[in-house]
Amino acid sequence: MSDIPVTGLAILALGFAASASAVVPGFAQLVHGDKTYLAATTLLGLVAFVGGLAMVLWASSAGLGVLVATMAVLWAIATTHHLRLSKGQSESTTQTAVAPREHHLSSR
Repeated sequence: MSDIPVTGLAILALGFAASASAVVPGFAQLVHGDKTYLAATTLLGLVAFVGGLAMVLWASSAGLGVLVATMAVLWAIATTHHLRLSKGQSESTTQTAVAPREHHLSSR
């Protein structure tokens, strides 16, 4: 892909496809969740959008660089966030599964 706008459109399409296929909480859960994560990813998403717009409209290589860099950072943040959440869910499931047995044993 030697044409900047075509490359940019492909990157944007892949980004939208990844976002649409991601397993995310409902909007109400998201809004009441981690405010720092929400603010940071929203700001980075806007930066990526502006870079993508500049790249597509003006064939800007700087816009392409901004888009690629912000998408890589967003991917890293989202992956870390999802891993942290899944680890927390595993621990809470383990604690819930263990708690009834402990309660049962202590009532004897």
